[in-house]
Amino acid sequence: MDPDQAKNVRRIFDLYAYTFKTKNAELIRHMDEVKLKMEISDRSEAEKMEEAERVFELSQTLETRWVEGDYRAKREILEFLCSNFTLDGVSPCIEINKPLLHLTKGARSNDGGEGGIRTRGTGVTRTTI
Repeated sequence: MDPDQAKNVRRIFDLYAYTFKTKNAELIRHMDEVKLKMEISDRSEAEKMEEAERVFELSQTLETRWVEGDYRAKREILEFLCSNFTLDGVSPCIEINKPLLHLTKGARSNDGGEGGIRTRGTGVTRTTI
C-alpha cells in the first residue's frame, strides 16, 4: 500500500471514529433523558397511588371524623376535598379537587349492577356524596 492510500485509510478511520464518538454521546444523552422521564412517570404513579389510598382511608372514616372532629379536623377535610371556596351572592360555591371530581359525578356502567339509581339509556349512576 502506498503512502497516499495509507493516509486516506487513516483519515477514513479517524472520520468513522469521530462519527461513532459523537453518535455514541448523542445516544447516551437520549438514554439519560428517557431514564429521567421514566423516573418521573414512576414517581407520579406512586403519588397517584398514595392519593388513592388517602381517599379510600378518608372515605371509610369521613362521617365520624366530621361529626366528632374539631375545627382543625374539619378544615383539613375541606382542604383535602376542595380546591376553591367562593360566594355567589350569599350562596357558597365549592370546587372539588380534580382527583375527587369523578366521585361526585357518579360511576359509568353499561352493564347492570348495584349502587344507585340508574338513568335508563345513559349508563350513568347518580349518587349523592
